[in-house]
Amino acid sequence: SVLWLPDRLEITNATSGLYGGTARFDYTLAPFGRKGVPTTARWDVSYRDVSLASLTDFLETEGLRLAGRATGHNHLEWELGRWAGRRGRGEVSVAPPAGQATMTRDIQPDVLAAEEALPPEAGPFNPRASLGYLPIAGRVVYALDPEWITLAPSWVATPKTYVEFQGRTAYGERSQIPFHVTSLDWLESDRVLAGIMTVFGSPTGAVAVGGSGQFDGVMLRSFTRPRIEGRFSGRNMRAWDTNWGDGTAQVAIENGYAI
Repeated sequence: SVLWLPDRLEITNATSGLYGGTARFDYTLAPFGRKGVPTTARWDVSYRDVSLASLTDFLETEGLRLAGRATGHNHLEWELGRWAGRRGRGEVSVAPPAGQATMTRDIQPDVLAAEEALPPEAGPFNPRASLGYLPIAGRVVYALDPEWITLAPSWVATPKTYVEFQGRTAYGERSQIPFHVTSLDWLESDRVLAGIMTVFGSPTGAVAVGGSGQFDGVMLRSFTRPRIEGRFSGRNMRAWDTNWGDGTAQVAIENGYAI
């Protein structure tokens, strides 16, 4: 539906297909012709069952492709000619492919026993081995202003990794994002992290680690060159072809080094 009058433009109830799902949006411009009153654009969109496989294929993301379906809402407002002053808010929920379980915050004993019974990864270690189309689930709630993306308490899970997070980032820079990780397999978790960094333009490979555990910390600085600080606990930790058992540590990770 289109309403175009001397003082405003309203495009409402627009619908479309969107990467295997559907979308509905409203777009308005108002007011026109009022001295001293800027024209404001408002774009409000809802989407449902968007295929993340189709979306990440279209974006040709390097390092990570996803599987699952996204449903959410996004609202943006800005003055014409001043896109840098945009403000907005939204949320997105992701369901994994049918029949695919994802990790929970607490490791269930039977799931842990089944994981620990698996043989080590065969063959020479490949730091850039593909995870295929990685199934994910989660819910992310956010708000935008000219300087920050602010994340309300949110979570994302893969088959072996669960992450809770909140905080803010200056569009990928000057970040301060506290987070919690529960990992059934630190190697999968590291491959996911390496894939995310590669998507953001910093090609990164995984390291040969194993075991399970938790990490509570904070991500600082930029998405491409982060500094991660926090407390780590692990069970049946494996590295350099050796099982180091259980342990805890306070760590900082930056520029490919851990201390």
